[in-house]
Amino acid sequence: MQAVPPPVSPPALFRPNPPSIVRGASANTIVAHGDLKLVLTKGQRAETALARYQIFIKTDVDRKVQTAEVQDPRVETADLPKVQCGWRVQAYLQRNTCFWSMSGLFSCTDLVSDELPDAETGAADLDPAQATDACGLSFAPAREARERLEAKLSAGAEARFEDDYRLKLRPLLTASGVQVRRAP
Repeated sequence: MQAVPPPVSPPALFRPNPPSIVRGASANTIVAHGDLKLVLTKGQRAETALARYQIFIKTDVDRKVQTAEVQDPRVETADLPKVQCGWRVQAYLQRNTCFWSMSGLFSCTDLVSDELPDAETGAADLDPAQATDACGLSFAPAREARERLEAKLSAGAEARFEDDYRLKLRPLLTASGVQVRRAP
């Protein structure tokens, strides 16, 4: 017994090509920052440390144009391009730890940035005739997403700094055998 071949589907009127990014913009905005002074002791030795924190938002906006491959002469190619303005607003917590040694020298670790779960993404269709400037960092939906995230993060920044200290920095420091206390 032979299998029956599947029916042939009619050809598509047009086949979309992958979108091409024709313009992009990015910016970082610092939302909150703070310092936490610490005293580290090990035996009779003591050093002062400073944990520097900041929360920042990275905003990326891209203008994408999707064209189509026409396979039917009855379709007008002028109607085919689709232009979208897409955005992603992502929050990060950044920390570095600085130390004053007994010799008076000051040194800092490399910056550590952790992506926070707070983010917004979206896209909106644009008229293909609109200027490329219409899709930039000031594009209303992207700006509004950034402002919503800024307000939310500003309100809880101190709690996030404290959580990072308690869950990441303090265990890292105590694992090396030092005792950590907050400086007055």
